[in-house]
Amino acid sequence: MAALLALAFFGSAVLLFWEPVPNRLNPLLNRAIHIGVAASISVAFYICWLIFRRRDARGSPLDLNDAPSPDIDAARRREGTAPVDTEGVSADEALVFEKIPGMTCVVNRFGILQHLNRRSLDYFGGRDGDLCGAAWMTVVHPDDQAATAQAWHAAVESSAPMASQHRLRKLDGTYGWHHTRMEPEFGVQGHVLRWHGLFTSIEDRLIPKNEPDYQVMLNAIPALIWRADPAGAVDYVNQRCIDYCGLTVQQHADGGWQGLVHPADVQLVERRYLECLRTKELFDMTYRFKRKDGVYRWMHVLAAPLTATDGRIVNWYGIHIDVDEQKAAEDALAESERRLSLIIETIPAMVWRARPDGELDYVSPRCTQNLGMVLEELQQHGWLRPVHPDDVEVTLERWKISETTGRLFEATYRFLIAGTYRWMKATAAPLRDQQTGQILSWYGIHVDIDEQKRAENALRASEQNLRAIMESSKAMEAALRTTQLRLERASQIATVAELSASIAHEINQPLSAVAANSHACARWLAAEPPNLKRARVAAQCIVADANSAAQVVERVRALFKRAAPEKTVLDINDVIQQVLLLMQDEILEKKVSATVELDPAVPHVLADRVQIQQILINLIRNATEAMEKVTDSIKLVTLSSRRQGPDAIEVQICDCGIGIEDVNRVFDPFFTTKDKGMGVGLSICLSIIEAHGGRLWAAANHGPGTTFSFSLPVHAEAVT
Repeated sequence: MAALLALAFFGSAVLLFWEPVPNRLNPLLNRAIHIGVAASISVAFYICWLIFRRRDARGSPLDLNDAPSPDIDAARRREGTAPVDTEGVSADEALVFEKIPGMTCVVNRFGILQHLNRRSLDYFGGRDGDLCGAAWMTVVHPDDQAATAQAWHAAVESSAPMASQHRLRKLDGTYGWHHTRMEPEFGVQGHVLRWHGLFTSIEDRLIPKNEPDYQVMLNAIPALIWRADPAGAVDYVNQRCIDYCGLTVQQHADGGWQGLVHPADVQLVERRYLECLRTKELFDMTYRFKRKDGVYRWMHVLAAPLTATDGRIVNWYGIHIDVDEQKAAEDALAESERRLSLIIETIPAMVWRARPDGELDYVSPRCTQNLGMVLEELQQHGWLRPVHPDDVEVTLERWKISETTGRLFEATYRFLIAGTYRWMKATAAPLRDQQTGQILSWYGIHVDIDEQKRAENALRASEQNLRAIMESSKAMEAALRTTQLRLERASQIATVAELSASIAHEINQPLSAVAANSHACARWLAAEPPNLKRARVAAQCIVADANSAAQVVERVRALFKRAAPEKTVLDINDVIQQVLLLMQDEILEKKVSATVELDPAVPHVLADRVQIQQILINLIRNATEAMEKVTDSIKLVTLSSRRQGPDAIEVQICDCGIGIEDVNRVFDPFFTTKDKGMGVGLSICLSIIEAHGGRLWAAANHGPGTTFSFSLPVHAEAVT
């Protein structure tokens, strides 16, 4: 009996601890060992049963012939009278089971658990009776219960041994992978009396045996390592993962890791993760993962499934590798390449690169666009096709020299671009290895110098023409000298004429008034009876106009002497009234109405009375003359005065005439809009106003006519 017990213990030990066998032997030998071990266990159990005999509930031995037949068992099960624990486990049998170095169980012929040895109870937790009956199925992982129950029912129905791999719940609530072997015990009549089971842990086949060293290794790896069950629920993370995420293993198992994925990446990650769970494919993605301080860092995540021999997924094993610096470097490199590409594409030139043998391996988009040829067409000296036929030989010779000597390539030739030959300047320099000096590649550029070349040709032609002109320069210089003398004489004559016209214009106004008043005086004296009163007034006007003419002459002389005007304090409103009185007859003769809008609060100004009167007379006469052709509306001239800010006054003369097309040129000397005008009146007025520190300008009215305005600075005493 001792030998048989040793055989049973040896078989159990082999099944429990001989881990290398499944890894190094072929499947047939592996199967043979399991069958042999299981058979040895069955024989041992059977001999133990023969020694100790089975006893009923009263302790009396039971005969094997008393075992019920399958028909009776089936009838009892249908009637619901089948006993729950018919056979039971004796104390001697229980003692034998406790000696087996493994987790064992006893199940009756109905498939109901009857007994667990102490090792099983220590693993599952609870007392012997807690898992008896059908409750033993609750310790099987929910994902494995269906397959386990199916295998168990098939074994019970066929009375054949059962072998299954599933996860069993430990006392702490975690699950461990086990290989469960159930062998039937038969009576002398061949009926199943009960089942004997052995639970063998296979965790050591999935993870290293030296678990502390394994944990140290996993925690020392500079990455986040994790494990998930077949459904994708995380059930393990290494310490680096806990430190990085700030989440416990349970928080990861509850799906807390999903909240660490960047919001912009979470949908793509979840979709790919579920797809890999379904297809059992490798999960390979790079996305942003949040650190416990809230900072997102780029992670390269890999996860692969570990499958059992039957193809079922045992676990998923994954790793997070921090590639944030690498990603930043890649992004910086991509941005640098983008900017470099943008620079190359925007350079107003054709950029290219060639291998050390001169074969092109890159051309810029501008190059292909201008030439209408792709890179393959430009290779094998295809770039010579757009070169002007007269320039091909020289260009190719220079390129071969540079290619042979490694010197800088420079050439100027014509390139066919968009159907037209244009001058291009080509430059190429070699890139050398810093250590060996060997040429690695050539970098070149074609710059369009067609306009420059044409300008050079035009300049060269101009130089030739200039030489021809300089050859006859002596005769031209003599003619030019004669012409200059004539121009100087003409300029002097023009100056005298301009001065004469200006003096005549200034004197003409008072002399015309003298003539008009003289005729008026003669009419008043010739009347019957003579109107001495009006004749006297006319004579006074003659005297005043003569004095005015004398003053004009005096002012002209002062201008030649560059003498300052004789300024006195003036009331501009009084000056306007005096001018209107002097021009009353002239205004009435032209059938013009004159109105005034004078501001009584206008301050005094410091100005030359005669010159201001001269300006007003000139502007009023221009206004009346501008309305000579008006026949369909009232001829009205309006004089107004107002203050312009704190330091100046403004006077306006507004007419309803035909207007002026270009108000900016009316003050130019000798520019006139009149048929018989000389074009010097307004230019003289502008000179006088500017000499007084004021401004003179003209503006077109919103309706018909033009408004002339001038401003004069306020007298200093009036300002204070």
